[in-house]
Amino acid sequence: MSVLDLVSASIGTEPISDVSDLIRKRTTDGTYEISFYVTRTQRNTDIFDAIVNEAYLELDGELFIIGETSRNPVGTTVEKYVRAQHEMFNKLRTFIETSRTGALRLNACLNIALAGSGLTYEIIGDFPSEQFENFGQDTGIKLLETIVDRFEVEYRVVGKHLVFAKEIARYTDDHFSHGHNLTAIEENVNTDDVRTFIKGFGAIDEDTGQYVVTAEYESPYSNRYTDENGNKRLLYAEYVYDERFTNYASLLAELKRRLTDTPEYNLTITYEELKRNGFTLYDFQLGDYVWVKYEPLNLDLQVRIISVEDYPLDSDKSPVIELGNFNVSYVGALANANKAVQNQSVQISTVTVNITKAQAEAKKASDAAAAVQQRLETEEGSWAGHINNSDIHVTPQNKLAWNDHIEDDAIHVSQTDRDKWNAAADPDGSAELALKIARLRGRKVHRMLYAGNKTITLPFSYEPGKNQLDVRVEYLSRISGSSGTLPAGMTADYLETSATSITFTDAMNPPNGTYIEIFIADKDVT
Repeated sequence: MSVLDLVSASIGTEPISDVSDLIRKRTTDGTYEISFYVTRTQRNTDIFDAIVNEAYLELDGELFIIGETSRNPVGTTVEKYVRAQHEMFNKLRTFIETSRTGALRLNACLNIALAGSGLTYEIIGDFPSEQFENFGQDTGIKLLETIVDRFEVEYRVVGKHLVFAKEIARYTDDHFSHGHNLTAIEENVNTDDVRTFIKGFGAIDEDTGQYVVTAEYESPYSNRYTDENGNKRLLYAEYVYDERFTNYASLLAELKRRLTDTPEYNLTITYEELKRNGFTLYDFQLGDYVWVKYEPLNLDLQVRIISVEDYPLDSDKSPVIELGNFNVSYVGALANANKAVQNQSVQISTVTVNITKAQAEAKKASDAAAAVQQRLETEEGSWAGHINNSDIHVTPQNKLAWNDHIEDDAIHVSQTDRDKWNAAADPDGSAELALKIARLRGRKVHRMLYAGNKTITLPFSYEPGKNQLDVRVEYLSRISGSSGTLPAGMTADYLETSATSITFTDAMNPPNGTYIEIFIADKDVT
């Protein structure tokens, strides 16, 4: 059986006793974390108070760093909740000051993002170069997210080594049946984007003005979708107009690739329940592909294991597996929006979302961004040339100042966010991004590189009764000591000196060059 250890320079490596509900979670999009509860007892009283934020834990040879803790009284003792990420994420907090512009290979980008981290990597497969403008000048973890998005790769973490590939997966013939008697923890099946017919038009002959090639494709599943009278109902996809195609076979292949003719399917279920419904893959791995017989539509769907939660201290407890042909559903987008707000330390007790209003705000922001882009493109001279000439002189301090300006007003929408809206099935934009914009209203952000002055003057005033103040050092929230008596064992990291300044305590006092973020949000912003 596995053992959870606390690793400390002062006490060495000590096993943690009286741990409950230890969960290890891994996902195909890079999440690798553990969480658990620990109760203070006579057996662990010597190390209980050392289980704090930034402490190291070891489980099955992998190191994790505590990023979140909370304490609650239980009778005459105390219970502590702990969540820790793999040490890799901590090693990528460093701000990368260098940057490169132009066509970059995957390995060149990784060399920049992982610089100074001590992490090694390997790449499986070949990937074409991607064009970048000033790739760098951000934290390693943010650059890694950009790499994953631009090169469309995924990675696995093994100690201090990262493995990158287009897809880390096994294609198996294993299957299970999804009938009405299947008991799931969570289930999401969405047919909103299913289409069964598509047409395509290729290049145009300059002499005749006619299309050189056209094609159409009807899904073999088209008869599964009927109207109210039971007759086959074709579901039309948006037609394709692409002058790159001059060959029928190539155009037809592109139509098949673009057509989504099966439902979005996402299922969270225990391994034992899968076995009761025909699953026999006992050595399943994260990323494996399996087949599901979806009985309500009589469809065979190929789905992937995209998340695994197991219980290292309880071998009798069945792992929880998430399978799907998509990673984030509409419901998942709302959950991610809530998580994003929580990560900014905005405390939410009740969240009531008006989806229609959020979508309208997203569309207004997207329209405004498009208008700005069009205006820039019609200016005299080359805007791209202007950008290139100025960006080569950008310093980390400049970039932080720009980020402050952008995040202070929801009208400034990034190209990445606009691309996500355009790609969403809903023409008004994705709910996740809309909620992000709605929640950022009323929020102010100040970013800086610490220069050694313990007292920091804020560029905006802070009203305790009206605002929520949060200070993050290297992306981790810090504790204020002036808002009340702190629980036993907790030390203040900073003091709210006045309405316009904070002062770091001797316990915190970060080294020069540390990345600091100060957030102020209206307390009624949810």
